[in-house]
Amino acid sequence: MTSVMYGGLVERVHSFAGYLQGQKLEKGDRLLLWSASRINWMVAYLGALLIGAVIVPLDVNSKEDFISRIEESTGAKYLITTQKQYSGLKQPPAPLIDIDDLPQEMLDTAPLPEITGNDLAQLVFTSGTTGQPSFNFATESYV
Repeated sequence: MTSVMYGGLVERVHSFAGYLQGQKLEKGDRLLLWSASRINWMVAYLGALLIGAVIVPLDVNSKEDFISRIEESTGAKYLITTQKQYSGLKQPPAPLIDIDDLPQEMLDTAPLPEITGNDLAQLVFTSGTTGQPSFNFATESYV
């Protein structure tokens, strides 16, 4: 099991958020997060929230057609997953950010958006009883 101290976690979150800034992501942009639980999952999640992005977590066992439908309905800018999972997709729905090697850049705190408790933080999709994805959302005040 890998561990990280709080100060190290904050540094990694800020570095990943800096990378997302460099990709010109804006408040409200969606990111798909398709991975098993790991420290980098938390780093990606918190880094995205720091810049105001909306995380769309996906079950690690989600199938490609489900992921594609979620991307279509959310307009996600990136898919955060492993290189192995990504290369197994016939038609990747969005560009890859490799969760095993999260890119890092210096975070510029000056342009960070103001985030309120009413801002959208995550969209959680389920397959639903009809087979069509349905979602629940969580605002920043619930995260």
